Amino acid sequence: MIKNEFIYDFKKIFENGGLCESFDINIDSFKDSFSNMVQPENIYVEIVFSVLDNSISLKGRIEASVKQLCSRCGMPFKTVLKGDFEDLYPTGNNEIDIQPLIREALTLSEPMKAICSPNCKMQHLEYFDYKRFDINAEKQGAYYAKSKTKTHKIQKR
Repeated sequence: MIKNEFIYDFKKIFENGGLCESFDINIDSFKDSFSNMVQPENIYVEIVFSVLDNSISLKGRIEASVKQLCSRCGMPFKTVLKGDFEDLYPTGNNEIDIQPLIREALTLSEPMKAICSPNCKMQHLEYFDYKRFDINAEKQGAYYAKSKTKTHKIQKR
């Protein structure tokens, strides 16, 4: 079931003593919650409304199957992003809109630095010539690094 409505009636939830739902959501309405490096494939949401004395408590979780680009090697990989959200709604509310909470949970679930695996080979680093740089402390002094073309003074911090 794909659910496009994220607004719940406070009175119905309160009268029924709560509500528990799980559903897939349309990814097109949440694509702006992700960076350009992430392509969502599926977003699944679970929510539980609990009735308290004079309020309703909401607890939910999201799972998004996505394609990402590895920050190290630049290769695409599939992963699952997970996030939780919760809120408290006092009496007097007519509607409960959970869309901003889902959007925030999706945004916060994205890692700052996505890595395809702990053993990422960093495939693009094969083009970097590490031998070009060497520290030659005996000839140039302790704070110099020598490359094949120039000698540069390394500033001490």
